[in-house]
Amino acid sequence: MGDVALDRGWLPVLVFLVTPVALTASLRWRSGAWKRQLAIGLPVAIGLGLVIMAANEHFNLVPYAFPKVFYFWAAVVIFAITIAAVGWPRRGNAGRAVSLVAVLLTVVLLGVVVNGHYHYYPTVANLFGKTAENDVDLAAIDGIRASVAKSGQLPAKGFAVPVDVPGTVSGFDGRRTTVYLPPAYFSDPPPALPVLIMLAGVPGTTNDWLVGGKIEQTANAFADQNGGRTPILVMADYDGQGTNDTQCVDGQRGRAETYITVDVVDFVRSTFHTATSKEQTGIAGFSAGGFCALMLPLRHPDVFTVGGVYSSFADPHLDPPQLALPDVFGGDQAAFDAHDPTKLLEGRRYDGLSMWFEAGTEDPDPLEPTRSVSVQTVRAGIDTCLVVRPGGHEFEFWAQAFRNSLPWLSAKLGLTPMPASVGDARCTAP
Repeated sequence: MGDVALDRGWLPVLVFLVTPVALTASLRWRSGAWKRQLAIGLPVAIGLGLVIMAANEHFNLVPYAFPKVFYFWAAVVIFAITIAAVGWPRRGNAGRAVSLVAVLLTVVLLGVVVNGHYHYYPTVANLFGKTAENDVDLAAIDGIRASVAKSGQLPAKGFAVPVDVPGTVSGFDGRRTTVYLPPAYFSDPPPALPVLIMLAGVPGTTNDWLVGGKIEQTANAFADQNGGRTPILVMADYDGQGTNDTQCVDGQRGRAETYITVDVVDFVRSTFHTATSKEQTGIAGFSAGGFCALMLPLRHPDVFTVGGVYSSFADPHLDPPQLALPDVFGGDQAAFDAHDPTKLLEGRRYDGLSMWFEAGTEDPDPLEPTRSVSVQTVRAGIDTCLVVRPGGHEFEFWAQAFRNSLPWLSAKLGLTPMPASVGDARCTAP
């Protein structure tokens, strides 16, 4: 049951089919009370749905954009609750149970709709907390390496290792980081593999790349084709709590820039004995994390040599955009401009830096900024790949974006040969 898909297949279809049946059964047809249930339920659902939409749009209660159709499905939940409450007093236990089931199914249906849009939980197991497919703690690494030395066989798959990275220099309190170690990491002697820091969006967690982004599956498949080698993938934090979008800067919301560029980089290098040069250190991310993957190499070309930028804006950007200047930079326009890639690229050269951009044609907000800033990166001497393909602002797109870009990123980090093509994607100069 754990492998049953949640974002496609028979289970979501079943929920869509069963929920209307349960709603219909929760109406009191025999007594005629269904008329009163509908007369109250429909206006309440529509009214409260509109109030919730207006309040959220005006007061920015949920500070991140999402499809407005979500309000409709929320109204369906309100409708189910209302007709259950109206019909409750004169119903028997069986009728009340049906009403509760109908309410529960509408909540599940709302979740199915949201998950179907973002593709965050691919399976039932993911919903109930499974993140990594093959995880071990840090203390087990030496044992795995000893087993490999004894058998002469590399592990069939890489391992995901959760670690806590202290904010030694930054003072930033980052959430748990997960480090993917490919099979070749356990060779004897161990190779000094390059590092690719992977950042998720906001709101979110450091596990988003593992669950929705399917990063393990992609890395394992790539390693299988390249003698067990991939870059070491570091799923790090930059917001501290899930909704505190720091924009990866040292600002009002914490010193995230120093945390990523100093604390995380130094910890990974010393703990996992990775390659230590900038030519073998990169960063990639989607949405808000994609902005970080664009901005940080421009500000720290001494740390990073490559960036993977998926569905990102090209300037410091919150939702709504005008919040970034006061909330992140404390109203300091000079600090804002110093972290604005469109300004950092003006009249400067970044020879030796490489950038992969990927955005979806059904994701209009980051699409044009991506196209525009990729033109700037070319002018600044950055080796640039731009991929624009069908897709929206969701995990299925980002999972494919990482699959598309990993061979190119790995080559830029000096680990594997440059691919002759980029699979199904079309990598074109802007």
